[in-house]
Amino acid sequence: MDTLIDIQNVSIKFFDEPDYALAPVSLVISKKEVLGIYGPSGQGKSLLALAITGLLPADAIANGQISYFFGAKITIDLSKKQRLPRKLLLKIAMIFQNPGEALNPTMRCGDQISEALLSFDKKVRSEKVFALLEEVNLKEAHRFAQAYPHELSGGEQQRVLIAIALAKEIKLLIADEPTSALDISTQRDILNLILALKEKYGMTILWTSHDSHIMNYMTDRIFSLSNGHYLTNLDLSSLSHTKGVQGTKEIILSVQSISKSYLKRGHKMNALKEISFDIYKGEILGVLGASGSGKTTLAKILTGLTKPDSGKFSFNGKTNEIQLIFQNALASLEPTRTVLDSVIEVVKYNMPLVDKREKALELLEKFDISDGLFNRFPHELSGGQQKRVAIAKALATSPKILILDEPTAGLDNELADKANALFLELVRADGLTIIYISHDVEVIVSIADKALVLQEGEIVNYGDPKSLFS
Repeated sequence: MDTLIDIQNVSIKFFDEPDYALAPVSLVISKKEVLGIYGPSGQGKSLLALAITGLLPADAIANGQISYFFGAKITIDLSKKQRLPRKLLLKIAMIFQNPGEALNPTMRCGDQISEALLSFDKKVRSEKVFALLEEVNLKEAHRFAQAYPHELSGGEQQRVLIAIALAKEIKLLIADEPTSALDISTQRDILNLILALKEKYGMTILWTSHDSHIMNYMTDRIFSLSNGHYLTNLDLSSLSHTKGVQGTKEIILSVQSISKSYLKRGHKMNALKEISFDIYKGEILGVLGASGSGKTTLAKILTGLTKPDSGKFSFNGKTNEIQLIFQNALASLEPTRTVLDSVIEVVKYNMPLVDKREKALELLEKFDISDGLFNRFPHELSGGQQKRVAIAKALATSPKILILDEPTAGLDNELADKANALFLELVRADGLTIIYISHDVEVIVSIADKALVLQEGEIVNYGDPKSLFS
């Protein structure tokens, strides 16, 4: 196969950090293939993708060379901090784990696609914007062109990013964990869309992920960052969680007939319709549903971030004893505080009688945050590391109820299993109650005592997970 990109002994470190953020790696990306980059959270998958696109952070210390074969060979020496030529940048596009962060919140989606079509006149650009939105299966093209990113679901935002990539007529699409935050139905649609477009346009795709199922489905070859070898597929490890002890008969939270609606472009959208359920102390309640089913709206109401239109809930505790871990963990971390300082700050206000530094270290170590990361800022962490710091920070408040919104979405299989095992231990040892929001049926069956399924804002199933999904 013809070479498109040749990566030669590329490594990345950060100032004052003893360990590599990306250990030296050499690999070849061939034309028209889907190459997977596989490895645990924090091993440098995203950094490698950023190196290829010339978007490394300014404080990154990079070495090695990357050669591009988009025509005449162009070699970039990373140690010299060379800029990628514009003609290369126009042939590469990247879609991210959190699509909302990659789109300009102040611009309509159609205008953002149009920016990639500046070589055409205004009328042709407008026609092409609608055609591209149709091609990525956003069938109401005029409506989506006029929408702002925050008005779209995660799956719709990801489709807009793909449309922008298609507008550039790219040769290489880099997909950095693009479906990890999406529900399973939307995941499948996005994966199939990308594969179909790859065949139609002859694109090369670099796919970074920690998800072995998706890797095997999407890729022609897989490169393991752990051992530096190429693989044809990955061994799939099965989940082996054991549920916690069934909760006591003390009701800690009772939700009674909660409804919530929003106005979206002049139309009333029902996010929740007459939701009612009880959860007992020491219980794990799984909440399942597709994107837009009302899962996150429910979490925001229970934590006081949003008020319901009608209905109420009663909680046997104080308001700050319900903590929410957001799906986008970066949004819950203070950007100007280091990892260690951010946890110490929470401990100081919630556990005044303990040694603040010692307790913060204990919480971080529980979630495998090494001391080499303590002095980093949130934006310098991988998505999985951000998620683990956010969980440690939430536990520093000594909550009675922990609401986890896709808590393992950015973690590799090993760390996800370890995190879920720790959640179970917190239930057993401390009597913590957990509301576990996920799109992963397998995880909910393995970890939850009860489960409820939301569809278009209504509970359509409620009961024992094994009975519901057998």
